[in-house]
Amino acid sequence: VFGVELIVDQPSRTWAGESTIEWDVEVTNTGRVQETIDLTLEDITSGPCVSSSGFSVSVDPAQVQLDNESSEWVLVTLDVPAGASAEKYCWEITGVVSNDQNPNGSASDVEPFDLTVPELKECDLELSKSSVSIDPGDSGSLEATFSNTGNADWSVNVAFTGSKASWASVDGASSGMLPYDDGNGEKEFTIDITPDDSVEANSQSTITIQGRDGNLAKCSSDINVVVGQSHGASMSLGNSVIHNIDPGANAVTTLTVTNEGNGPDTFRISASSPPSGWAVSLESSTISTNSRHSNQKQGTIEIQVSLPGDALATEEVEITFSVMPNSGGAAYATQTLRITVKAIHGMSGDSVADDQTGRSDTTVRFPITVYNDGNTADSFRFSVISQTATPAWGNHFETVDDEVKTEINIDARSSAIMYLVVSIDGEEELASTRLTVRVTNIG
Repeated sequence: VFGVELIVDQPSRTWAGESTIEWDVEVTNTGRVQETIDLTLEDITSGPCVSSSGFSVSVDPAQVQLDNESSEWVLVTLDVPAGASAEKYCWEITGVVSNDQNPNGSASDVEPFDLTVPELKECDLELSKSSVSIDPGDSGSLEATFSNTGNADWSVNVAFTGSKASWASVDGASSGMLPYDDGNGEKEFTIDITPDDSVEANSQSTITIQGRDGNLAKCSSDINVVVGQSHGASMSLGNSVIHNIDPGANAVTTLTVTNEGNGPDTFRISASSPPSGWAVSLESSTISTNSRHSNQKQGTIEIQVSLPGDALATEEVEITFSVMPNSGGAAYATQTLRITVKAIHGMSGDSVADDQTGRSDTTVRFPITVYNDGNTADSFRFSVISQTATPAWGNHFETVDDEVKTEINIDARSSAIMYLVVSIDGEEELASTRLTVRVTNIG
């Protein structure tokens, strides 16, 4: 006459982190009369099942009235506590026909259901700082504290993501055991941040710090890195060597400075001291540019070197240009400009005694002074190209040291005396000759 049947939909479940699990239970009156059925729940702790004392389980409704051969669904609700241990938890639901008057016991049915809680490797991450400001090449640090929000000990691996993840590293081992400790377990790591100047000064980059189980991210937090300014410069000359500049003229070229830092900057330009008589002038003593990450990272000025009018062809002058911080300090870079002087050839001459009288069988010496008006040493050749006497009187050239020569070397802007020596060999009284002397600058 009386009968009840319970069917639990999906009686075995695996927890996936939900705070509430629900089972649908179909209650069927298998008797022949109307029944009142009471529903109760009981914890099972035998076999593989452990006590669920920390769980809260209920059935709604706890009593149903059903006509014969009819059924109704009831809902079993289980509240899972945070950090539930990785175990199998079991219950059974019992349906008892309360209006069954059978002295041997009321009609009833019992159905088990269970929940398996796997090992959960979960975490929260708290950083000691949310942002840092660091100059390129310098390092800053912060503490990363991982809290175990799972239900078992597990090894957490620290990893970094983002376009500038390479800036971050762990001071020491990058992994370690994260204890459960009844939900109070923590593990702390020191994170070092060392930015480079691959981004614009004062820009912000975000690095995501992760706690991973293997390669699977379990928790993360962001650190914002504000990058300071780096400083540096390189330089180049339009010409590193300028050849053959006329004495008294100007040598002109350009000097270009390239900003190697990651922010706008102003650079000071200096030149080494030139030799006496030479002068160096700069179009500007400073150059301002934008960051090396921009299209306006270079600045160019004109430089001019003035040569003295008496510059010698043997002079080869080097002037070193430096680019340095505008506020002072060591040079970032240097470049050397080398200038050579053009060889200028020139000469003039003088003869202070070009009309002389001598006796027969003697010699007469005509001093000839030659001036090298050029800026380079040259060789000078002396020759008699004609004379009026026939036959010609004997002649040759001598130095002040009585050496017979036809060529001598004279330094730039110097002079030398040569003597035309004419022999009066057996000539009659009042005989004469007129000689024309040519002096040639061989250079």
